[in-house]
Amino acid sequence: MRVTCWISIFMVALLAVGCGKQPRQPQSMLDTPAHHVDVGMASLDKGAPHQAQASFDVALELDPDYGPALAGKGVALAAIGNWRDGEDYVDDGLDEAADPSEELFAHVAALRAMTWATRNGQLAAETLLKRSDSVWKKGARLVEKNGGLDPAPLNFYRGEACLQALDMDCAENMFSRVLSANPSNQQYVERAEARWRAVQMIRRAALKTNVGIRIALTEQITRADMAALLVEELGVGRLYEKTEPVGSEFLDAGAAAASEGGTVLQDVANHPLRADIEAVTRYGVRGLQPFHGGQFKPDVALSKAEGAMILEDIIVRASGDDSLATRYIGRQSPFVDVRPDHAFFNAVMLVTTRGLLATNARQGRFDPLAPLSGAEAALAVSALKTELNTW
Repeated sequence: MRVTCWISIFMVALLAVGCGKQPRQPQSMLDTPAHHVDVGMASLDKGAPHQAQASFDVALELDPDYGPALAGKGVALAAIGNWRDGEDYVDDGLDEAADPSEELFAHVAALRAMTWATRNGQLAAETLLKRSDSVWKKGARLVEKNGGLDPAPLNFYRGEACLQALDMDCAENMFSRVLSANPSNQQYVERAEARWRAVQMIRRAALKTNVGIRIALTEQITRADMAALLVEELGVGRLYEKTEPVGSEFLDAGAAAASEGGTVLQDVANHPLRADIEAVTRYGVRGLQPFHGGQFKPDVALSKAEGAMILEDIIVRASGDDSLATRYIGRQSPFVDVRPDHAFFNAVMLVTTRGLLATNARQGRFDPLAPLSGAEAALAVSALKTELNTW
């Protein structure tokens, strides 16, 4: 009787396995788990975590136990905001790693996932520093034991974790490791060099608030970011409260009401930088006024030309010298990409002659339509702060 019972249980187990979802058969030469993981990682690097997750899911259809696909999906989930499930997938990816290379991949994925968790407010900065240090040490030991493994991704993403936790010394050390190791993937050299320069710029800017530091780390600053820099780092209110906004007569009804504090901008009601946005709106900072209909559009990115116009307005208002707004009109342009008839020509000339925004002197370019980075904006605000203190 007992034997019969065990046979029945065994048969049920076999049936359960047989009814489970079977791996999908590849349909082309590139329809492989490794290829789909590569596509997913590229999507992550482009800031498209949902698209990345879809690629990792396709890889898992082919091989449900493929470690890199599991770990990659964990990063995508963390980026989307699902840190709990993301952490589990990264752990599964490490458990299923088939060789040291896949194990290192999982450690790097862990660094990326926990950095996203902190960025999304799901993991404390102090915890990020401790946990990322532990993961980095495990990865470093793995690299030391297995020749041929590239430590660049491990060092780079440990640096990113340190930046997210605002530990500048740790970040600088990690990015320096990438630059000194001459990795096989030149992409990491370029990215580490850019981040290392950002750390140096932040140090020079001597930012006094964590908000300012975080904004300085962004690759492309938004209207909301600039508002926060002006209010929290520059203290722009003291420069504007006793002066009239330039061009205030051209504001539409919604924008004028917002600038007078008569209405709350609907698209910033739940924005974390709402107070800073409403402040610059009240002050009437040129370039950061509400759009028609009273929309601020906080997440719209700023170009260098737009940043120059904002800085120009501050200089004119703070100095009380209205002639600065037209000082360079009619002059020749030293830049091949900024014509004298461009609306932002005077602003570009004003900020570049004061060294507030950098130029490409070798090519004679200002790159007005290029994204304004957080580091560039922070340095400009810091330099402007020094200049304003002399007036």
